[in-house]
Amino acid sequence: MKISGTTLAVLGAVGVIALGAFTLFGLVGTVETGHVGILTRSGVAADSPVMPGMYRLGLGESITLFDTRVQRLDYQGSAASKDLQEVVGVISLNFRVDAADVPKIFTTIGVDYRQRVIEPAVQETFKATMAQFTSSELITQRDAVKRVAQDLLSGRLGRFGIAVEELNVLDFRFSQEFKNAIEAANAAKQAVVEEEQKLRSAQIQAQQRVAVAKAEAEATLTRAEAEASANKTIRTTLTPEVLEYLALLKWDGKLPQSTNGAVPFLDLVKR
Repeated sequence: MKISGTTLAVLGAVGVIALGAFTLFGLVGTVETGHVGILTRSGVAADSPVMPGMYRLGLGESITLFDTRVQRLDYQGSAASKDLQEVVGVISLNFRVDAADVPKIFTTIGVDYRQRVIEPAVQETFKATMAQFTSSELITQRDAVKRVAQDLLSGRLGRFGIAVEELNVLDFRFSQEFKNAIEAANAAKQAVVEEEQKLRSAQIQAQQRVAVAKAEAEATLTRAEAEASANKTIRTTLTPEVLEYLALLKWDGKLPQSTNGAVPFLDLVKR
């Protein structure tokens, strides 16, 4: 298709006008709330972050956005505990980048700072923390595990201007062999508790039997002492006269038919 000279002139004029408009007004860049931007001019980053708002950009300028809100990263990994048990853990990290540190992050790390810095730091922190606790301590000292991990990670990420807001230990899982060992230990402990309860029960029953026997012995001794005292009293009070009197009270007044020469059983002669 043949283009006439008039058409070329028109196209040239339009191009000149567009170039002039671009030079006059430039492109518009927007930084949303919760973000900051890094202004680059011909590939060179500015030293200060661009705060939220709308900006006119010149030729060769662009804005790269960084999220300064709290972000979450979940991590699951495995490591060895202090007693060399394999531990699979799940932790959740809440972090944010400081607006003042964004230029340094951009120039030294780049926009993929999560993959290049945060994830490796979380992995190393997890391994280092697990190595400081035994498997049982990981279960019983969850708060201490959290504090150690958060302190280690804050130190690692703080050098890059990344702040750790919160680190939560969501779960710990152990090998099946370890679970079996824990169950066996718990069963043995329960058996010991049951045996101790049986022993205490037997001791209580034995004490009760001793108390009953002691009470019975004391009762028997008391009865014997009472009988002995009574017998003593009887022996001292039953004189021959008293015995004759008692026999007389029981006599029906009849004399025996034959005494075989024996002396009458009652002596009626006044003494």
